[in-house]
Amino acid sequence: MPRRNYSTATPSDTLIDGVPDYMANSVHPWIELMVSEPIRPGSQMRVAKQGTILRIERKLRRSLGGNSSRQSMLANFMAHLNQNEELKLDAIQALLEMDGNETIANLLDTVLLESGSKWSARKSADDMYGLEERVESITTSAYDELIEHDPESLMSNFLAQAWEKAFGRDPDPSIAYSNAIKALEAATWPIVLPNNSRATLGDIIRELDNNKDEWQSAITEITSNLGIKSVIDNLKLVWQGQTDRHGTASPVPPSQQAAEQAVFTAIYNCQLMARGLVNKVEAS
Repeated sequence: MPRRNYSTATPSDTLIDGVPDYMANSVHPWIELMVSEPIRPGSQMRVAKQGTILRIERKLRRSLGGNSSRQSMLANFMAHLNQNEELKLDAIQALLEMDGNETIANLLDTVLLESGSKWSARKSADDMYGLEERVESITTSAYDELIEHDPESLMSNFLAQAWEKAFGRDPDPSIAYSNAIKALEAATWPIVLPNNSRATLGDIIRELDNNKDEWQSAITEITSNLGIKSVIDNLKLVWQGQTDRHGTASPVPPSQQAAEQAVFTAIYNCQLMARGLVNKVEAS
């Protein structure tokens, strides 16, 4: 699986990546609860859920003790995880994807939050639970509000995919950036070019740029209408900053930092459109 190897611009650069000993003391009981069951009803003794551990092995493509008896499988499984913190996080991700629900995710997320982990347990774009990089709470709340307002919309779908590929355990900056642009297009064309459902962000920018006097944002600057210009500049930054839009020449994938900025910019501007803060100037 791809792994981050950069200094992220988000607050997570001050948080803990991995599962150090002090965190493991609380994370291990959660893992053991997910992969074991009482040996018999009412018993305090637990044995491995063989099916769960075998599914994790298949999902992660490696042996983790699933070839042993149920009585020793749990100890063997945990011993494998203790050899590698990344593997431990991969197993947690697999468990959330396979058997996660709100209660299970919240239980783990409390441990991660109190431990200062850079990871949080959240529902992802495909309605499955998983680990995501912990993003500053105001931005996360803004993202959640947009998605929950109209979860079936194209804008929500694209934005959710952009978020997952920017902040999930398996990041892909190119997909994150591309879906951030698609989210902006889905949020903006019904307002700016309502008769053109195939409008690209470039078409939208040209319409706004060529007719600045006809458009306004909620905050306006009387002499030069800097309000709408700031919106246009944000859209231009994301549109012109995409380095791998075309298949010609030698496309260069965007950096992780660029993808994160594109997603943050999309959240902000999608909010403006969803709340009706960008609109046409009323005729006098």
